[in-house]
Amino acid sequence: MVHTTQSKTLVRHVHRFTLSNCHVFTDEYESYQGIQRQHSTVAHGRKEWARDDNEDDVFEVHTNSIEGMWTDYLTHLS
Repeated sequence: MVHTTQSKTLVRHVHRFTLSNCHVFTDEYESYQGIQRQHSTVAHGRKEWARDDNEDDVFEVHTNSIEGMWTDYLTHLS
C-alpha cells in the first residue's frame, strides 16, 4: 500500500517489489509511465478492461490479478 499515487512513489514501489525481467500490467494512469519493466496497459478511460494482444483468444492484458494480489499481500501482513 502506498500513501500517494505520484509517479516517483508508484515507480519506486513497483521496482522494489518486482523482478527486473517481469511483465507489469496496469491501467493507463500516467504515474505508471516511468516503470522500467516490460509494461502493458489497458485503457479503462476508454472502457477497455482486458485485451488479447497475441490473438490467441486469451485476454492476457488486464489488471484483475494485481488487485487480488495486493489484497492477499495485506492479509499476510496481519
